[in-house]
Amino acid sequence: MEQLSIKFYNYSPDFSNENLVKRSTNLFKDIKTKNVVGFENFGFHDLAMNFSYENYEELEKFSENIHSKEIKKVIIFCSSKDFANFNSANQFLFKNDLLKNQKIQYLFFVDEEQYNYANLYQSFLELKNLKNIAFLFIGNTSYSQTFLNLIKLIINDFQINLGYYNALNNCYLISKNKLEKQLNFLDILEENKLIIPDILTNSYSLFSEYNMFLLLLKGADILGIYEGYQEGCRNWSYDDISKNESFQYAYVKHMIKKYSSFNLLISNNIIMHNTLSLQNSYISQLYSYRKYVSNYAIFPEDIYTYGQYILDNNKNLYVTYYSIKNEKFDYRLSDEINHEDGLKKDDNNVISNFKFAGDNGVMDVLANIATVPSCLINLKDNSEYNYGILISFIYWSLIYEAYLDKINPFGVK
Repeated sequence: MEQLSIKFYNYSPDFSNENLVKRSTNLFKDIKTKNVVGFENFGFHDLAMNFSYENYEELEKFSENIHSKEIKKVIIFCSSKDFANFNSANQFLFKNDLLKNQKIQYLFFVDEEQYNYANLYQSFLELKNLKNIAFLFIGNTSYSQTFLNLIKLIINDFQINLGYYNALNNCYLISKNKLEKQLNFLDILEENKLIIPDILTNSYSLFSEYNMFLLLLKGADILGIYEGYQEGCRNWSYDDISKNESFQYAYVKHMIKKYSSFNLLISNNIIMHNTLSLQNSYISQLYSYRKYVSNYAIFPEDIYTYGQYILDNNKNLYVTYYSIKNEKFDYRLSDEINHEDGLKKDDNNVISNFKFAGDNGVMDVLANIATVPSCLINLKDNSEYNYGILISFIYWSLIYEAYLDKINPFGVK
């Protein structure tokens, strides 16, 4: 497809093979008829595909509730998975946004990061006298008892400073029913609550309403994200696997495991860091029981760490390289720098153009010098629409790969 394309190096199966076509057709049919292990976890897909403008208006109205109070900082209580989902999207969309410091700021309290509670509590103490802060509780799983105790301590301090009702008026919740019941001691106002469907599980939950709400508050076009996911899924459901890049990538990853035990995700763009981390976490958890190791890197920063390893282990690893052609927030060399530095004049003086040229150089080295089996994934840009396409590609390639490997893609605890 135009927005996302892939190219294989040093290992590329024949996707017109009759047996492979038959195998893929059976898999697509089993998924559509829910004749697969873990079919009950496809709620994430149903919610994303059926997200409508009415759903958007509900989130928009909820955000207006916060904006009307001139909230400057939101303290968010969540799980590590929810934190990783937000970080992936936020970094991809807004890493280079010059106005990011002028937007609503977030302070995350993560349930699993108990080692950091003291530092976070100290950060809260520096804010507790401010009236323009809000508390947001999100998640589709229950909180730990230790986390609940921390919440009680923080809210109690806030109530002492600003008063009981003023504190409650600035508390918000977007979660499943079970978390709402767990937090009933807070007496959160009904207009400050948004309950999400129970069919959403903790796996593949980036399109949860609370994550989309956090992005909406930052100014993201969440309708574009959903549209990208929906368009991507239509492409990844093609029965004609010669046009289905997601299945192609999954099948190559499935086959390459017979020869390699190390998977490496790479990009030369820092805005991909958290997305690579998210994808890597799924791979590591799904294949933790096998002798299969996965990691990720950003070049050129990590080239000293992995460069020699790639050369020495070129037959025992598979590399996926992500490249972004046009960045949403880009920079251009001035005429003075571009024309008077003694170099040949280049009309394409946008920084992302030079990065894209560098990507081609890296792939030449990987493919022709190191002779590593690899895949180049080209993204047209880092818009919201393309982010939705990227996540749909990652999700469905993981799902296809897991089913090809005869494991449950939702078996992530």
